[in-house]
Amino acid sequence: MILGQYTSQKGLMGIVENREVWATNIRFLNDDAEFVHANDMFARWLPELVPDHPATRQHRQAFIDEIARGFALFRGGPINQPGDGDLGSSEAIFVASFTEATDLLSQWRGYCPQHNGYCMLFDPEQIALSAKHKFPHSELVPCVYSDEEKKDRLRQILSAGLMEYIESDDRYHVTGQISLRINKLAAQCKHSGFHEEREHRLIVVLFTRNDVKFREGKYCLIPYVAVPLTRGLVTLNRVVIGPTPYPQLAAHGARELLMAEYSAGISTHIQHSAIPYRAW
Repeated sequence: MILGQYTSQKGLMGIVENREVWATNIRFLNDDAEFVHANDMFARWLPELVPDHPATRQHRQAFIDEIARGFALFRGGPINQPGDGDLGSSEAIFVASFTEATDLLSQWRGYCPQHNGYCMLFDPEQIALSAKHKFPHSELVPCVYSDEEKKDRLRQILSAGLMEYIESDDRYHVTGQISLRINKLAAQCKHSGFHEEREHRLIVVLFTRNDVKFREGKYCLIPYVAVPLTRGLVTLNRVVIGPTPYPQLAAHGARELLMAEYSAGISTHIQHSAIPYRAW
């Protein structure tokens, strides 16, 4: 399997020249409402999904209250710095998006509206290895679109978490770990209406702010972390030129950029979108 990331000319140059992709804080994504919605949905499901049987009953309500408090803090509280006791904070989670749909009209329109876009195709195994090298608490996972699957995964987290909570001498720490797992699941969740995108997300969890950088946004500064592509062209499989009125020039420019940065073996790594150019 190959995964793509749609980007602009500026994005292509940055990824190739700096050998890195950016993972954005989950609260600053264009579709951060999906993350908030997932947490709200999880909060509604919480009492239903925590196991209820005699062996755990005396601890069940306290466990539910602790997890529910985490949801309430996330939804209504301030944006916090990740640190001890704050592992469930959304501020600890950064995301880079990739897709199996590497030549999709809706993606070209959304990410490359000026007809100067590219889809960079990566080896997912190498992306995951590159990320792990710098960020040990990272994973590349497919998004979850089905509500039934979301509920099943949350049930598994809560069932295992309840037992950890009962057996632990440090329930505050355990609750933080469970909240982090729930937030990581929420970061994977997308509305079923977007299933055609077949998105995968590189989820990076930070425990300090040492690697956080900032870029300009439309309305505010946006925190992100740079994930190094340590394997060069082994990681970057090929580049798809998006619909454009000048496909040959676009391909030539991309090829020259890749040759300047990687020297050799580039000619087979450029291809054109199969979608005809239209001035949308």
